[in-house]
Amino acid sequence: TTDHLAVFLDNTEVSASITVSRHGVAAAEAAGAAAADHRSRFPSYCMDHESVSPNAVYRRFRWRRDDGAGIVQHQLFVDGLVVTCSRNEDQVGLDRLFGQVIQSFRIRTEGILQIEES
Repeated sequence: TTDHLAVFLDNTEVSASITVSRHGVAAAEAAGAAAADHRSRFPSYCMDHESVSPNAVYRRFRWRRDDGAGIVQHQLFVDGLVVTCSRNEDQVGLDRLFGQVIQSFRIRTEGILQIEES
């Protein structure tokens, strides 16, 4: 979609993914809307962990697909963006990698794109 800035897909049958997407609002607002959406779409939605800071919200949660497969997701919401790491329930080893991805995520607001007007 136009909101996905980057999507990293596993090239095996594991089906893990990492996405960076735009949401256009403050981190807390986006995180609240996402949680409400997940609760309404996934009756099995269960929050495992949440950390909130002034400019970011981190969550780890799980839910079950219609076929019964368990999914675990890590999400980091910052103002304007969300990083989502998804894995199957039995891929516990990916949590370390996902933790490194989340902890290394940085946003630089100055100098990313400058347009000079003439």
